[in-house]
Amino acid sequence: MTPVSVPYETRSPPTSKRASTSAPVAVYLVALMLADQGLIGLDEPVARYWPEFAANGKDGVLVRHLMAHTAGLSGWQEKMAPEDLFDWEKATSLLAAQEPWWKPRRGVRLPRLTQGYLIGEVVRRVTGQSFGTFFRTEVAEPLGADFHVGFGPELDDRGERASGARGTGPRRRHGGSGTRCASASATA
Repeated sequence: MTPVSVPYETRSPPTSKRASTSAPVAVYLVALMLADQGLIGLDEPVARYWPEFAANGKDGVLVRHLMAHTAGLSGWQEKMAPEDLFDWEKATSLLAAQEPWWKPRRGVRLPRLTQGYLIGEVVRRVTGQSFGTFFRTEVAEPLGADFHVGFGPELDDRGERASGARGTGPRRRHGGSGTRCASASATA
């Protein structure tokens, strides 16, 4: 069978795609930008930037442990309801207060749900801006990139067209303050 080539002009127009797999890259990019600017130190304790984080034996957890998935915080000790994931303050406060599941560097487990909260809270404490706002103003806008980490209802229709989802229920929200998941413009 001969492959069929479709001219670029006849492909679907650019649309918003959920960027849940690329959002972690944005988190690391921002953390490394702040490190390069000397605003955070990878070998500094997280508690230097987020004092409450030192609770329950986490005073020795370094920023690099957050980035390397070795901080022992790959989940919440307290049961979290799905809607709790959209409450930034609750999610970060619980992580700051809980005891790590292991000592730093003694284990590795991908913190799929907590990583953005952990590094995002360090970013918020250092810059005074939410992670999404910092990313938009310091990365996306200067590059002319249509990439959003957390967005408001003004972009809901783009996400609905791309995903086929309807409505603005809590399962689609992320990042607190009624924001939604990461979105990037891409060609379908």
